[in-house]
Amino acid sequence: IRDSQKGVVTPQTETGPVLVPKKSSKRGSLTHVVLICDDTAVQPLLPQFIIGNEHILRVADMQTLEPETAANIYIVRAKSSWITAELFMLLLQTLGKTLRQNEVAKKPILLLDGCPVHLTPAVWKTAKRYGIFLCFVPATLTWIVQPLDVSVIRKLKAHLRAHYRRLQIEKRQAQIPVVDVIRLLMSSVRRIMQVTAWA
Repeated sequence: IRDSQKGVVTPQTETGPVLVPKKSSKRGSLTHVVLICDDTAVQPLLPQFIIGNEHILRVADMQTLEPETAANIYIVRAKSSWITAELFMLLLQTLGKTLRQNEVAKKPILLLDGCPVHLTPAVWKTAKRYGIFLCFVPATLTWIVQPLDVSVIRKLKAHLRAHYRRLQIEKRQAQIPVVDVIRLLMSSVRRIMQVTAWA
């Protein structure tokens, strides 16, 4: 979630403007690695990774969020907020173990784009080790055959934006603490991703 809000926010319930302190110069972002499937029984089991860098996601934040975090959501504090090959291999390992522990008999086929992180031999070996078939979407065809970009991310972002703006108004500040942003992400996973049939 990148915060581009600044200036004045006017809620509908108040007649006067609400002054919002200017956003700090410290920029940051989170990466949400989203997994979906067309089986509504399996969807709530799928791991969701939320990655934050060490500068915006503190150890104290991790401790605050731990009791609130669902079993399938993994909050990762790393050097960078971007997905790396190592983190992607951890995601594949987590997915493989989750499916095995829950005795999901279906063979998982993971649709991926051509991001360099997905194309390393170590990633392919990890996928093979955990019985996950990798299927790469050809360049420029993502909008046709990649359901995450076409349907899911749009709904997820709309939900997040609306609730993020509501929090800005409630707190009267442009920059929302990262703990609250992650809470919004976890709420979106529950309300949108886990209750929707993605077939």
